[in-house]
Amino acid sequence: LRDTLAAASSDAETAIQEKMKHREQYAAKLLDFFRAADTSEDGFLTLAEFEAILSHDGVRTWLSIMEVDVHDTEQLFKILDSGDGLVSPDEFVEGILQLKGHARS
Repeated sequence: LRDTLAAASSDAETAIQEKMKHREQYAAKLLDFFRAADTSEDGFLTLAEFEAILSHDGVRTWLSIMEVDVHDTEQLFKILDSGDGLVSPDEFVEGILQLKGHARS
């Protein structure tokens, strides 16, 4: 019984570590996307920059593969935006991660 519990605990820790690693890799890809979209290089996305990058079919396909629904660009931007009309890297990454989490729920 003790060995079984130890094995189960080890399996759970391994699963958690894998999940965290996957989340970090996903966040890094999202940050790369953010940097590519930030054409003004000011560290923020405007709605115009967001719409411009999402006008590319390849980008929309990539986001779809990453399980991000981009059918309503303006609505997605508003969800990510804290209300100042700009999306920071943290708002973008955390917002997408939360959206992806809700999509799986």
